[in-house]
Amino acid sequence: MNKKILIVDDENDIAELMNIRLSSMGYDVISAENGTDAFALLEKTVPDLLLLDLTLPDMDGLEIARKLKSQEKFSKMPIILFTASPDRVKNISKDEPIDDCILKPFDPKELAAKLTKFLG
Repeated sequence: MNKKILIVDDENDIAELMNIRLSSMGYDVISAENGTDAFALLEKTVPDLLLLDLTLPDMDGLEIARKLKSQEKFSKMPIILFTASPDRVKNISKDEPIDDCILKPFDPKELAAKLTKFLG
């Protein structure tokens, strides 16, 4: 059974490219454009990993991560946060409930390495 990844990104081009890339790597991919849609999907399924944009139109990615990690069923799900802002990554507290960060645009090899780290 393939590992399932949820991508949450409001930039459709990036989400589609990630979807194609991850699907070609053998992952099952679902996606949402904002936090509200992500939570609706998460009511139905628990993915093996969450790729989460930091800046979304309806809520901050860190806010989503905090809400998810506070729930038992999502507490062990790895969350990789991504953003185009290196300054925002530097300012993220080590206490935040994310497992890793990646900068946009990202190298497909770097993304693959991070996924392997968390999903095997």
